[in-house]
Amino acid sequence: MTSLAALPLPQSLLLDYGGVLVSPRRHDNGTERFTAALTSLAQDRGVDLDVTQLTRNLRAGMAALSAWKDSSSRRLRPQELAPEEIVSDFLLSGMPNQVRAVLTSDATDVLEHMSRCHADHPLRTGIPELLDFCHDHDIRLGIVSNAHSSRRHRRELATFGIDEAFGVQIYSDEAGIRKPHPEMIGRAARALGTTADQCWFVGDTYDRDVVAGRRAGVGAVILTLDGVASGAPFETDERPDLTVESPAELLEHLRRRTEDDAATASPLAQVSGVSSTPTPTSPPTRVQHRGNRPPTLLIDHGGVISTTEKADRPLGELVDSVTDVLQRGGAPLTQEEIRTALVQGHDLYKSRKTTDSRSSSDPWAEVTPRQYWEEFIAPQMDERRAELLLAEAETLQPVLYRSKSRKTLREGAATLLSYCSAHDIRAVVVSNTLSGKGVRRVLADHGVAEHILGWVFSDELGRRKPCPQIFTRALQIAGDDGSGCLMLGDKVLNDAWGAQQAGIARRVLTHGGSDDSSALAQALRDGVATDLVDHPGQVIELLESLR
Repeated sequence: MTSLAALPLPQSLLLDYGGVLVSPRRHDNGTERFTAALTSLAQDRGVDLDVTQLTRNLRAGMAALSAWKDSSSRRLRPQELAPEEIVSDFLLSGMPNQVRAVLTSDATDVLEHMSRCHADHPLRTGIPELLDFCHDHDIRLGIVSNAHSSRRHRRELATFGIDEAFGVQIYSDEAGIRKPHPEMIGRAARALGTTADQCWFVGDTYDRDVVAGRRAGVGAVILTLDGVASGAPFETDERPDLTVESPAELLEHLRRRTEDDAATASPLAQVSGVSSTPTPTSPPTRVQHRGNRPPTLLIDHGGVISTTEKADRPLGELVDSVTDVLQRGGAPLTQEEIRTALVQGHDLYKSRKTTDSRSSSDPWAEVTPRQYWEEFIAPQMDERRAELLLAEAETLQPVLYRSKSRKTLREGAATLLSYCSAHDIRAVVVSNTLSGKGVRRVLADHGVAEHILGWVFSDELGRRKPCPQIFTRALQIAGDDGSGCLMLGDKVLNDAWGAQQAGIARRVLTHGGSDDSSALAQALRDGVATDLVDHPGQVIELLESLR
């Protein structure tokens, strides 16, 4: 154990989120609030559910999730669950198939509701002053947090007005790993241009934070007490170097060090008693409708709902965002250098995509946001800048999507989707895309998102059309076996052939998209497509014939 007075200033200070930056204050009626939020979300999608059954499932699911998190802390390098796994396999595993599929398609929203319904997050006393001190003394700041809703955390930091203080934010739902995996800290340290032994790590749990700090070999592990999570679900051997009541007490220590011995601060790895040990090895429910059940519409996005035009500033917004990320992380580049790296990386992605579709043993595998930034952009950067960008992959990917091109609403698309809402026809978007989050925003901007029951995006599923799995997931959301389903797309292979393999009865292709008219006509002659239209609005007549 090292005394407060013995520790010099760190190069970087890494902070946990809950229990360190904020003090979670749990609501006594959290489950009821969560139930109400999901009931409203389901009703917005046109799905009826049993509220009592939902409440039972949420209680059981959250208890099971808590047990999973506790047991994961015993693993040397625990992996994080994907949002879809948490919603489908834990929270809603006992719900009817369609309810589970619809809500799982909005898994990120569901998990943000879960977080907000169960606790408020007031900022802890002393945090603004601590951040100001670190800024004034050139101590780099990062966040390292296990989180099922990093989106909430990022939004809260912006609301608090302190998001710009942090050079990097590492959240488990984005990183794919969770503490006590030492790479949670390793990634943050590299992104800040330092090493773990030059960092202090401040957490509020023994089994996740203290153990993670030791495994990563940080210079010092500090435990801050919050009265919520500082205990452990099981015995651990590791102990913190310092225990403080609050961030304000930690700040007082830092101030004393600058007053008493700032000039003699030395690397933390040389402090006696501070560990720098290397990492060890080691029956389905369906929507209720009036009269006979209406058909289902599966609909592509690009070329069908939206048309693509050249952006006014191609990649401009992305260049600005990357510039900001690198600037905050203390590793700036010029905008021209950034643009060059982004263009080279995206060209590599397009080349790999073409090659994989022709020769890969798994041509339907889709690139996830982290894979995109790790495999195509990171090689254009040094290690530190690569880590900074990888930490923001989930945030940067929608910006990439928006900045590549400008999306405009196609003739007839809004009319078709409004018709579906008015006639209880379930509409599910099925799209190959770099960013499902980006498409959701486009649909909201078009004013048509309210008409969509659910979504299946290739970057979120990890599979792309024409893989039958992407259509099967859409049918689960719609509660349809395919016999009463119409798929509307603009590509013969991806949309018509893929839907045919999934057993979808009507496969409609529209002119004006990616494939030319001769290819569409040939697909109709071959029976791959069943109908051709000039624009999406003409599909209304086909839907009428199926009603």
